[in-house]
Amino acid sequence: VKQARVVAAAEAARGTAKAKVYVDSVDAFSAAYKEGQRQVAKKNAAPAERSMAEAYRLAKSLSGKKGRTFLRKVGAVYADALYLAGMIDKSKGNGCGWGRRILKASALDPGDSKIKTQRRRPRIWA
Repeated sequence: VKQARVVAAAEAARGTAKAKVYVDSVDAFSAAYKEGQRQVAKKNAAPAERSMAEAYRLAKSLSGKKGRTFLRKVGAVYADALYLAGMIDKSKGNGCGWGRRILKASALDPGDSKIKTQRRRPRIWA
């Protein structure tokens, strides 16, 4: 991300509008990703999910076709945020919210054991 930002910043300095938009997108991604990581570490589910959803959306647009590894790393943190939010839904008896978030998390990070465990469990209805 740093190298892409340097190249885009150089182009932005020359006045390319597309480069300025790219630099803004990289900055927005960086801020959302850092905030999402911080919120996941604090176990704040709702802010973590919002920040990581934004970061993942921006990562998809910034990474292009060759950014699969980068997108997988962002997706793993987003999956953790979804897992947290899903577990809160489950504790409140919201089976639909829990299921939706766990399925989305398992698509983002299929190898995560805690997500696999939740996916195998029967749904809990209020």
